[in-house]
Amino acid sequence: MTVTPHGSTATPSGRGEAVLSASKVWASQLIDVGGRNTLLYYRDLRVGTLDLGDADPAVLAQFLDGKTVRLSKLFSGERLSEVARRARTVAAKAKENFEERGLSTLSVARGMATWTADTGSTSTPAAPVLLAQASLQAASTLENDFELVLLDEWEPNPTLLHLLSSSFRVDVDADELIEAVEQTGRVDAAVEALVAALGAQVAGFGIVARTVIGNFSYVKQPMVIDIENAVDVMIESDLIAALAGDREAVVGLRSASIGVGVDEPDRIRPADEFLAIDADASQNYVINAAVGGSHLVVQGPPGTGKSQTIANLIATLSARGKSVLFVAEKRAAIDAVLGRLAGVGLSDLVLDLHGAGASRKKMAAELRRVYDGTANVPLVTRPAEDSRLEDRRARLNRHVAAMHEVRAPWNVTRL
Repeated sequence: MTVTPHGSTATPSGRGEAVLSASKVWASQLIDVGGRNTLLYYRDLRVGTLDLGDADPAVLAQFLDGKTVRLSKLFSGERLSEVARRARTVAAKAKENFEERGLSTLSVARGMATWTADTGSTSTPAAPVLLAQASLQAASTLENDFELVLLDEWEPNPTLLHLLSSSFRVDVDADELIEAVEQTGRVDAAVEALVAALGAQVAGFGIVARTVIGNFSYVKQPMVIDIENAVDVMIESDLIAALAGDREAVVGLRSASIGVGVDEPDRIRPADEFLAIDADASQNYVINAAVGGSHLVVQGPPGTGKSQTIANLIATLSARGKSVLFVAEKRAAIDAVLGRLAGVGLSDLVLDLHGAGASRKKMAAELRRVYDGTANVPLVTRPAEDSRLEDRRARLNRHVAAMHEVRAPWNVTRL
């Protein structure tokens, strides 16, 4: 098996290569290598994992070979009652992950890799070497027996390979690991090959011979999957291509930029302006540029009104019939914007997926709150007030223009 030192990647040439290269970097930056990632730090749970180490060897071999087997054939006697309880818990968690997060997390893990952890680490490395998606289906309504079957081919743990590359600076060829399995017909062949290749490369590296069933995932895995599955779509996007470093896309975006002046508020009809919170000139410019379709990166130190501007932008776009997706890495940033909107009576505009995504019950309650809050909102029209505002604004604009007009004979303004 080939194990090579981690090296630099070649400079991408062309739009497709640039986006593909960038997508790999973005995905790798999202992979969690901390102790909460069960793909790197597996641990046995009280009832949430199922160890097949003491299962009937002959039946286990059939299962690992792709045959459908009964839990009652793998285990018998008093042991069956305990493993059936574990199977119920594992299957229920897998169903929850799929319905609420869109992730297929139930897998069989073969072999647990370990290595010398960093000084100060409180987690013991235990990373599955090979994974295969599996199914646990109750064989009866009592759920006291289950049918087990592998749903997919064996594949090396991609998060383990990423860690070996990013932390230990060695690259392992995933295809060669699978080839070792195919050539020998033995799943353990890949495990043995990895031990032989990395034993001298990674301090304390070794693999414990284990076969377990559990739910393997990490918090940001849905984002990684989205990036990996959307490369073709990202290549079509000028904005993504520009972020990936494609120069033609950058030039195209700049040439297509929409010109919005700082004096835009002097021309907007009052009926078309939906600022819910006071905004200064720079904040107003950001809002008008976004409404006009410009691509923006807005920076501002603390206290400059970022959450205020975002709240105004949400209100403005919502009033124009647009949908707004507001994401933030930290919950505090979301709460700051929600607080701004709540302060002006617009909390019903927001469907809080960050806080409500923990369960279907909370999601249903959140949907009900938003629906009840927005179902009977009356249409507000103020033609008289709008007309008076336009008239006074026009008079002020004429006064400002007159004060800045260059006058003879001294060729100076009144200011």
